[in-house]
Amino acid sequence: ITNIMSGLYPSLEDLSVDKEARAAVAAVHATNGSGMQRRPYHTPSTSSLNALSPAASSQASSQASSVPTSLYGGLLQDLGVDYLGIDTSPEAIIAHMPPEVQMDMQREVGMQVATLPPQQLATRRSDLPGSQAIMPLTPQTDRGLVAGTIRQGVREIHLAKDESGKLGIAVKAIDKGVFVSFVWSNSAGAMAGLRFGDQILQINGESVAGFNESKTLKILKNAPAEKVVLAVRDRPWCRSLTVRKDSLNHCGFTFRNGVINNIVKDSSAARNGLLVNHRLIEVNGQNVVGMNDKDMLEVVRNSPPSVTLTIMPAFIYEHLVKRIGSSLIKKYMDHSIPDI
Repeated sequence: ITNIMSGLYPSLEDLSVDKEARAAVAAVHATNGSGMQRRPYHTPSTSSLNALSPAASSQASSQASSVPTSLYGGLLQDLGVDYLGIDTSPEAIIAHMPPEVQMDMQREVGMQVATLPPQQLATRRSDLPGSQAIMPLTPQTDRGLVAGTIRQGVREIHLAKDESGKLGIAVKAIDKGVFVSFVWSNSAGAMAGLRFGDQILQINGESVAGFNESKTLKILKNAPAEKVVLAVRDRPWCRSLTVRKDSLNHCGFTFRNGVINNIVKDSSAARNGLLVNHRLIEVNGQNVVGMNDKDMLEVVRNSPPSVTLTIMPAFIYEHLVKRIGSSLIKKYMDHSIPDI
């Protein structure tokens, strides 16, 4: 059995569109038949055709009329403007292409640079789902994908206490592990990048496995004010997934009190495995714990076409915040957009 496509994709839509793109590439190379590799988005010049003999020039012109003018020129037509319920118009596709190929694609479909919507891009990464895609709907520079994707492994965080000797976090012990259950807005913990649901493995080199909340907080309290080093694992109770908005700016799910309670049939949320009875924790990496439903919905609505959601089973969430008052969470929880 041959594995034609390998690697992970941010969403099922990314996988499907990339599959179409690879088929278009294969068709162009098969039609060319010369074994020569063409540069993406490159159309043979008239002077190149004129350099051929009359017969060869006629044959090349005939072939050119039956072959897409670029590797993906025909793909924009094949997809139409509503593929899998998402906006796949030329404008939407081009807006998510890498900068180095946008200009060629704009010329090909007769667009002007000014028609492209402004984008907030992150530094391109190669360790995210979809890095192998040749025509990504969700590029590696998508801020939500970069900030919201949960990564395996352990990271080290260096903190210094504020003038009152606090780090601005609360913890909860579950199944012999210690987890961040609250991050105070504008606190040392928030500025250092600690996030709701992170697991603390060590404090200044001391393992906290099996510790309860009081013992963990005592170690944090007695730690030097100028240097607290935490070994942290990213949100092990959570999972992140990317969905695509449709042409009506909908993702295909509803929620109440932050808990997903309905998933629309045949929507991107349904296709990508979003589950009910799960709590929304982050939207594009931004913590939404403590927000009311109206504000949370506004964050989703203002998101780009690809939306990376971080979710957690509702019963785990309830256990994490059990001893923290809801008013405290709503008023003081950190909702800042993470630096990437």
